[in-house]
Amino acid sequence: MEDLAKDFLELNELNKFYLEGGEKREVLLNVSLKIQEGQIVALLGRSGSGKSTLLNLLAGIDEPSSGSIRISETMLNELDEHQRTLFRRKNIGFVFQSFNLIPTLTVEENLLLPMELNGESAKTAKARVTELMQELGLGDRLESFPDRLSGGEQQRVAIARALIHDPNLVLADEPTGNLDRQTGEQALRLFRELIRKAGKTMIVATHSSDVLGIADRVISLEEGKLIENEAFNKNTEFPDLEEVFKIIPELKLENMDAKPEIKETDQEIRDTTESEMIELTTNVYEETTTEMDDEATTTNPIFSSEEIYFYNIFDFNL
Repeated sequence: MEDLAKDFLELNELNKFYLEGGEKREVLLNVSLKIQEGQIVALLGRSGSGKSTLLNLLAGIDEPSSGSIRISETMLNELDEHQRTLFRRKNIGFVFQSFNLIPTLTVEENLLLPMELNGESAKTAKARVTELMQELGLGDRLESFPDRLSGGEQQRVAIARALIHDPNLVLADEPTGNLDRQTGEQALRLFRELIRKAGKTMIVATHSSDVLGIADRVISLEEGKLIENEAFNKNTEFPDLEEVFKIIPELKLENMDAKPEIKETDQEIRDTTESEMIELTTNVYEETTTEMDDEATTTNPIFSSEEIYFYNIFDFNL
């Protein structure tokens, strides 16, 4: 029981492989990891390195070939598909590169859906949606459809959806991949502020260096194995990123020629007012193209379809 109180999430000798054309493709090899409650962890790796596969395993969307996954006191690998779906509905929030807002629903309806599926009363759900959207500066967009929002506004709605049902764990897969760099950095700051305020644990999978600015820990996936980047220590202030890049030279991260200039300390960001945080995310959307993980477009369609997102993650039939 002592370990359960200490570590919120634990992976033990996790393995995952796929059979492709009769050939065995190993994606994750003996992955072990412990994450404490409230930590923000950046998961770095090249496209196709297995980041999305790992997130799918953590969400219970996919099953490991072997090994164990514990989230809080739940052994995820011991649950059947129905139990994993119910666990996912209540305990996990998702943020995606393509936002995955359902285009035929208004902003309010997109946010109400996860709560309704969890059995929340309409009155409680509406009050929670209104409160969170006002906090994000989008209180006047509840009746808007997603295609009427800028990229930054859509991402704020996606962040709200990830937090609306008060999950214990938030998983983000390339959360700023469809935003221009400036808007993406501003969205990340806001995201961190909300995660800190709510006391949630978050894992952000990316091959962009920008996410380093919000992380407590950095781990990387190389050839199916996790590597802890010990030089990245954020107990007091942001680390020297030059030192971080020295120990992950093989990742070939995006923006390596334009490393983020991070000057703010945690205290300075905590001192940023709510109105300033909201103002940070009002930039005009500039669409960019960023490749998803190879496996995200083949074995993990969950990360590319709004409809599959809700049918698969929340499962309307249960």
